[in-house]
Amino acid sequence: MTDRPKHQLVVPAGAARTEFGSEWRRLVTRTRRSQSDVARQLNISDSQMSRYAKGENLPKDVTLSALCELIDDVTTNDLQRLLILLRQARAESSTTPTRKPDEPTKKPDETPPVDPAPLPPAGTRPARRKIAVGLGVVVAVATATLLLWPGLLWRSGATAGGTPNQSGPSAASSAPASRTCDRFTIAAADLFLRDEHGEPQTQIEHGRKVTVKSRSNPAGLAYWQVAVDDGREGWVDPHWLRPACG
Repeated sequence: MTDRPKHQLVVPAGAARTEFGSEWRRLVTRTRRSQSDVARQLNISDSQMSRYAKGENLPKDVTLSALCELIDDVTTNDLQRLLILLRQARAESSTTPTRKPDEPTKKPDETPPVDPAPLPPAGTRPARRKIAVGLGVVVAVATATLLLWPGLLWRSGATAGGTPNQSGPSAASSAPASRTCDRFTIAAADLFLRDEHGEPQTQIEHGRKVTVKSRSNPAGLAYWQVAVDDGREGWVDPHWLRPACG
């Protein structure tokens, strides 16, 4: 995996989903495998693959990263560009209401007006607050899971596509649930150590050991702060780190 100069994304308003579908089809073609074979590698169905290719559905970040790992010449900058496009498509989906072509236009309610239902007793309102708080906790846990993805893969012995890794040590399954792996090996052929704004500083060789110091980038980029075993420090793309704990 090599780094190349970044390319600025120019996507017309409202076209991010369509553009991502085209990019997905190009990536599948570059794997030189059949769509069914790629679907098995990603642990998803053929129909889901087709919906991604048409822009009807959007994959998770980890699914996109796993697809890129099936292609030899995808760079870290390519992956970063595709992740940005994927997030633009998600934002576009959340702000643009969709309606099926054959969905009839709703007619005004012709039923006679009825008296409004009486307000519920005061004792029932806290239940609504509990539901809202519960939903907030679910969202927070889902976000934390994505940030800790490489470490979670190490603990569960799973691959990027979600398939159990039968060759992993059985001791990993007995590790405490709260344990997080902070020790990794560079899995890319070559990877750049960057500053907090994502600018390349120096190259890290394949197989080098690094220790994670922070998973939160102050510039909002998807980079982790690491310390290399030779004393260097900086920020790297976590998708190219392989857990080295255990």
